Amino acid sequence: MVVEQLHRVAGHLEAGSEDIGRQGVEVVRSAYPRAYAAVPEEALVAAMERNVGAALFVLTSDGGVRPEDVEDIVDAIWHRMSQGVTAREALGAYRLCMGVIGDAFARRAAEDEIGVEAALEGARRIHALTDRVVDSHTARESEVSDEQRLLESHLRSAILFRLMSGAVTGQDLATLSETFDVHPDRPYLCFRARPARTTSLESLRRKLEAGMGQRGVSGMVGLAGHHCIGIASGVPMAPAGTSIGVGPLVDLRRIGQSFEIATRLLARMEARETTGLQSLADVSWQLCTVREPEISAFLVHKYLGAADTMGALQYSLRDSLAAYVAANGDVAVAARRLHVHPNTMRYRLRRYETHASVDLRAAGALVELAWALECAGDTSPG
Repeated sequence: MVVEQLHRVAGHLEAGSEDIGRQGVEVVRSAYPRAYAAVPEEALVAAMERNVGAALFVLTSDGGVRPEDVEDIVDAIWHRMSQGVTAREALGAYRLCMGVIGDAFARRAAEDEIGVEAALEGARRIHALTDRVVDSHTARESEVSDEQRLLESHLRSAILFRLMSGAVTGQDLATLSETFDVHPDRPYLCFRARPARTTSLESLRRKLEAGMGQRGVSGMVGLAGHHCIGIASGVPMAPAGTSIGVGPLVDLRRIGQSFEIATRLLARMEARETTGLQSLADVSWQLCTVREPEISAFLVHKYLGAADTMGALQYSLRDSLAAYVAANGDVAVAARRLHVHPNTMRYRLRRYETHASVDLRAAGALVELAWALECAGDTSPG
């Protein structure tokens, strides 16, 4: 009976999670207006989503707390501390958020008229989650002092910034070798990563560095805005849900070139909502579309603008054009990709050429069409 009642309340809480999240953000900003003034709204919303998700799990499980939830939440608290929020304020904000969740549970439990035993058990589980996070944070804090943590974080970010901008000093190179196990005489690549929505930046940074250690890859990872940036002697692992753009291996003094490519790769992945890891080998010329908006707009209009005004045919035409490009202009191969007769494919393409006033067999037409489809986010069928 208790289990069924808790599941029912949790379902209602999940349906209203956005309202709970907004309430949590408002409470934190009201309690610590100066400390959280520089923290982006989306970061606080993501933190509340993480807190609500962890609470829903303990309500619907056997009462146990997932260690990964505790680790992610503590990582988020420590990320706030790296942004200038004190440990007391960051932990206080977490307690306030869990208070909002606890109050929402109590209200919903009353509305659903669940039994006293179920209501008390739900409150106990939420408090147990809160206590586990606080205890984990306290244990980590006892291992690393605030001063040491801030010093290392600032030092790492400062050196990475100078590396990317080409202003690295001799002292920086010595510090890289002595403190971060980065060897200036070896080639390194740069990567830029965006975490999954429910993962904090600090948590992603730790996972990236842990993955590099497991693979014997030397390097370092820092934070830059909403992304993690890093240098590595080899390709890093991509945690689930993460988007990572990876530049080429270069001399450490030219790492800024690798950073530029990694930044463009991630921008393309974000625009297409792609996760995983991508390098130049994965996208080749397609990366050019990120930095040529005028050419892209012209080609999209030239090749796809007309296609979108062809009535009922337009719904199959995009796939036909993508298959034609993927088949390198071979109509028979393109037809097989779409499981249609070659004559059907020829008919579609002839209608399209007439309507759009283009010749797909002209020199450069296939490249231009591929560019337009890339910008529109159309993938090649088959």
